[in-house]
Amino acid sequence: LVELTDWSVDRIGQLFWWREASEAFGCVCSAWPSAIRLFLFTDAISGITMAPPTRCKPFFSLLASYFIFFVCFFFATTTTTDAKRSPAQLCKTTSAQISCGQCIKQHPDCAWCADPNYDSVSRCEQFESLIQKCRREYVEHPTNQIDFPQNAEIGSTRRDPHSGANVRTQLQPQQVSLAIKPGETVSFSLRYWHQDRDTRDIYVLNSETDSLGVSIEYEAECRGIVQPGNHCSSVSQSDTVMFNVSVRLKECRSSGGSVISVGIGGVREVVALYINPICSCDCERLNSQVHISPQCENRGSLVCGACVCLPGSAGSRCECNVASGTVSAIELLNQCRQSPSDPPCSGRGQCHCGSCTCDSPEIYSGKYCQCDDTSCPSSGTELCSGHGRCECGICKCESGWSGSACDCPTDDMHCIAKNGLVCAGHGSCECGECVCRDKYSGPTCEHCADCEDEFSDHDDDDYLRMLTDHNNGDGNGNQVDGSVISEPIAKDAPAAAASSLSANAALLVLHILLFSLVNRRLTLLPTAASWLGSIF
Repeated sequence: LVELTDWSVDRIGQLFWWREASEAFGCVCSAWPSAIRLFLFTDAISGITMAPPTRCKPFFSLLASYFIFFVCFFFATTTTTDAKRSPAQLCKTTSAQISCGQCIKQHPDCAWCADPNYDSVSRCEQFESLIQKCRREYVEHPTNQIDFPQNAEIGSTRRDPHSGANVRTQLQPQQVSLAIKPGETVSFSLRYWHQDRDTRDIYVLNSETDSLGVSIEYEAECRGIVQPGNHCSSVSQSDTVMFNVSVRLKECRSSGGSVISVGIGGVREVVALYINPICSCDCERLNSQVHISPQCENRGSLVCGACVCLPGSAGSRCECNVASGTVSAIELLNQCRQSPSDPPCSGRGQCHCGSCTCDSPEIYSGKYCQCDDTSCPSSGTELCSGHGRCECGICKCESGWSGSACDCPTDDMHCIAKNGLVCAGHGSCECGECVCRDKYSGPTCEHCADCEDEFSDHDDDDYLRMLTDHNNGDGNGNQVDGSVISEPIAKDAPAAAASSLSANAALLVLHILLFSLVNRRLTLLPTAASWLGSIF
């Protein structure tokens, strides 16, 4: 993190003004330990160490913060992608299927099936998996090899190629030949015999390796103690020092071989290290290819069991005509993949010249056979509840129905209460059922168990009828129990009756108004008006 941030500071200083950017980073890193901050504010250009700023500039602080975030994000996403992939995944990538050489470059465990009759779409797979599908004699899986063309014992006499004099051998072996696959390491032991009389520190050195895609690491055994590194201290005359040399081929920079010199500082004798990268397969050699092969419809060459088609042809057997250029079989196969990681035709059909033919058209559909027309939600035993059709896992509902399973009516007829309102005006209709608000309940929200009014459980017409009976008597001219006027109304007293009727009507209106306001039943007002009309 410190090195990456220091690199970011250096780049910011070159793109903007160094001191301004450094102040910005000081704001970002002000909470870091002082030693790290001191390291960060060492000017990579001038070498001047600057103290962290005491005052931040908001613009540069924000700019620097975003820059650090995106730099870290870029490195995190670009350098760990392959590291997260398993060998099996690396062997099945698109590039691994191009050729045998490309296959073995992906990972040391990758192998190629060169059988011309191999019917799998993936010729490159992990070795352990491939040998179960491909006949062993057709499996191309080259291994590392090490050989010692010259390996004379130390202390033995040999002729110096430069002076022609006989000299004692100080390094063993003298020549090493390595065949290495990309990503693998081969090790060997290098022995040094100290012939000089003086006691000194010795270092094993080698010629340049970076341009060859090779790295070399050393481990020294000095006086019985093994330690990493390329040196051994206080070596006396006739002492023997052992070095373990680990050679790693990082990548294929060249298909040809190269030579690296390894020796001891101050000693003329060197070891010749021949590096032969394994970047291709034996079956790719010209004498192993079948040109214009009948297995390729005479429109291509058979190389390592796979057809390499002539321009204008493509396909696993060069059976497909293409308009222009050369399209490989793997490129046609990729046209049948919805995404690079998906199997061709989603594993539900056959890919022919870049187009999918689904195995069961009544079940699978889509350009890549990616749609399962039997996977829609259902209510009961029918897909889409019998009110729609299933298309690529989604219900297309008929008119009058909605929902993921087409099981919800779009009208509100199932939610109409006795008063003619949806959910009695106390809820909403969702999927054919009332969802009541607050204290209301019932199929159409007509009940209110916690309402204070004694008539809240009755419908509106019953309530008005009860109010009328309560105020107008029992129909025979007499007041019922609980009425305001307890004495009977004389039939021969029309003036008194009219006065009593007016009082009862006023009381009725008051009851209706109070009930409507308290229970929010404003729909009672028109009904109350009609009742008053009949009374008067």
